[in-house]
Amino acid sequence: MHSAFADSVDALGTLSDLSVVTNGLRQADVTHIHTVGPVSLAALLRANSSVVTAHITADSLVGSVIGGQLLASLFRPYLRWFYNRADVVLSLNGGQVAELRREGVTSEIIVLRTGISPRVLPSRTQARAMLGIGDKECIVLSVGQVQPRKAVNSFHHAATEVPEACFLWVGGFPFGPLTADYRKMRELVRSGPGNVTHLGQLPRATVQLYYAAADVYFHPSHQEHAPISVLEAASAGLPLVLRDIDCYRHLYPGLYLAATDASFTTQIRRLLTKPTLYLEMVRRSGEIASLHSSSQAANELADFYQELIDKRYRASIEA
Repeated sequence: MHSAFADSVDALGTLSDLSVVTNGLRQADVTHIHTVGPVSLAALLRANSSVVTAHITADSLVGSVIGGQLLASLFRPYLRWFYNRADVVLSLNGGQVAELRREGVTSEIIVLRTGISPRVLPSRTQARAMLGIGDKECIVLSVGQVQPRKAVNSFHHAATEVPEACFLWVGGFPFGPLTADYRKMRELVRSGPGNVTHLGQLPRATVQLYYAAADVYFHPSHQEHAPISVLEAASAGLPLVLRDIDCYRHLYPGLYLAATDASFTTQIRRLLTKPTLYLEMVRRSGEIASLHSSSQAANELADFYQELIDKRYRASIEA
């Protein structure tokens, strides 16, 4: 979520007709909120016009933190109130709109795609040399927190079925002992197959090197809204193997290889053994990246902000 926020702020900062202040105390024409904690609550309550991006839903707590099911039921009324306090809620994908409505969100909901800032990455050979990875190794990469929701066990299972490839997982335990099934997850990391390496939490610049060095991006997570890691992988030109869940059907229809636990291995093997398919999926990842450029997303946001300002101005005149 932080990466998406940082890219959005950077892209908005390039627009000459906008003045963007991050976490400022003064009132702005539009206050755009990305989290739901106490500081965000204070900003929401004093905002002239408020926009909240729905990075968090109650269901995203399940399989992420200890007692996620209970926390979800307790958190749900607050999230509903928070989102309903906003003038507009930005949904991360079309499928999330129905989820928010089921949760009782009655505010206006608009779907705006997440953007990603373009980055100049080293070549595959250069990145591998910098990371100490052999040029002939086959690398399957995943980036995400270590928690049940992210399906680390599915990643490990696929690795056992494709022993000729190296499976790298970037990401750690940002919630520490509060992670759902923390001990089980730590044991899973310790006892993974021999061709799996868990690299832990890394600086974003280093993560970018792993994207550049990899051959396939594999994201088996059970629940997502619009993971920035998938966009970063697509931007790096990696073909995508993603779990067949609703958000991807809305975000990237026909542009990735959809799979389930029963077919992850098949899809990964197809990419590793069929050069024509591989190149086609690289092309489709490029299409994803072009559709989700940060500059395009920033312009869409700026237009949206202006509409909110104009709407508030017209309401003040009519009053």
